[in-house]
Amino acid sequence: MKALIFFSSASFLTCSLFCPVTATGQDAPLSRQERTEIAHESIKTLKDGVLIVRLPFYQTKVDGLKDVLSSTGPDSPNRKRIEKQLEETLASRKEFNQNMMAAFGEAYDFSKVYFMPDTATASLKSGQLAGFFLNESLEPDPSIRLEGKPPYYILRFGSTSDMTTDGLEAMVIMNDQFQDLDNPFPYYQRLHDFAAVMGSIFPVPDQKKKDALRIVGKLNGKLNSYYEQVVGFGGGL
Repeated sequence: MKALIFFSSASFLTCSLFCPVTATGQDAPLSRQERTEIAHESIKTLKDGVLIVRLPFYQTKVDGLKDVLSSTGPDSPNRKRIEKQLEETLASRKEFNQNMMAAFGEAYDFSKVYFMPDTATASLKSGQLAGFFLNESLEPDPSIRLEGKPPYYILRFGSTSDMTTDGLEAMVIMNDQFQDLDNPFPYYQRLHDFAAVMGSIFPVPDQKKKDALRIVGKLNGKLNSYYEQVVGFGGGL
């Protein structure tokens, strides 16, 4: 895995660009030019900076299953079913996160990268710089720390739209205010592309590892291509 070292950047767009508001205090829609300015600045900042991959831990589901088990007698007919469900959830979580971590190590070279559990989101938001970043064993490693303050970018797993039901399941890049980036920045990569769907029907050995590697590679390619486009234009609009 690459060494994980944070960067310091003196230049960044002000909050007036990221959070424009009207006189009534409501968020104002950004113009196309403003979105382009933010996208250009973001791709250059990320290139020299850090992407924090927020791995899903499904803690609410895990805790719920454990609570049910703790209140279920050893002779309950449902106990074995719940134990199996918990075991499968933990195994699936481990497999997904290990595959994603390995894929970023192999197929992602656009920026430096950290990994954290989604359960540590509040710690990151509060300004903590260490204590919850994960090593290759998916364990918190206190030696891994951000060597400075934001800006950084966070990659989440989930829907491209939290407001509607028609969003795609994807990897989505957010800014350090935990707001999804927007076009023209290549801010998401769908998880269930055609190859993944076909692989779920006709799986081959290590299918999920290959899916993760391909999907991360696609995101990496989009970021590199957009960066080259922006730099080629001299950062202009």
